[in-house]
Amino acid sequence: TAKKRPPVGSIRFPAAFQSLAVTKSAIPGLYVPASTSKYLSSLEHSKFIPCNQTRADQFNSANKLSKAAIVKANRAANKARKILRATQDVFDKVGMEFWLTSGTLLGWYRQCGFIAHTTDVDVGTWITEFNPDLEKLLHRPGQPIRITHRYGKPKDGFELVVLGFGIKLDIFFHYKETKYAWISGLRSKTLEKV
Repeated sequence: TAKKRPPVGSIRFPAAFQSLAVTKSAIPGLYVPASTSKYLSSLEHSKFIPCNQTRADQFNSANKLSKAAIVKANRAANKARKILRATQDVFDKVGMEFWLTSGTLLGWYRQCGFIAHTTDVDVGTWITEFNPDLEKLLHRPGQPIRITHRYGKPKDGFELVVLGFGIKLDIFFHYKETKYAWISGLRSKTLEKV
């Protein structure tokens, strides 16, 4: 029961958690998270923003897809879900968090899913959370997702490109300044930094 309903009474916003390992507490019948630090970190990063299904229905109604396009979109969405799950597994192993960004976030916001003609998945994370073991893990033989490109340097405009399940995933590292945050990118043909 505790695994299905962890003690989250203090949360005042919709939250999404990975399954938590629990252990018995000193109080009979009360279970608590096995790792307090992991639970508190999850709590900090657990805010869930549901999509607006009414807006998505309006968008999808105004932008009807052919049957062939729907089949293609569903295939891409299945690949995207697989690479996101694998990315979550890798990030969990190195203690990093990520969020949807760019076109992937637009698809969630606008149509509660992936953009029909999507060719990649975009996620973001803070450079301050960067753990070099991420790259080591993504180069390990047998890993279902692997780094194909590394752009920039962690000190200034870092990006990793990962491939798996027949789809590409971009990891954009975000940099916090005093009054704003930024990311860097490269024009693929000229390698010009933007």
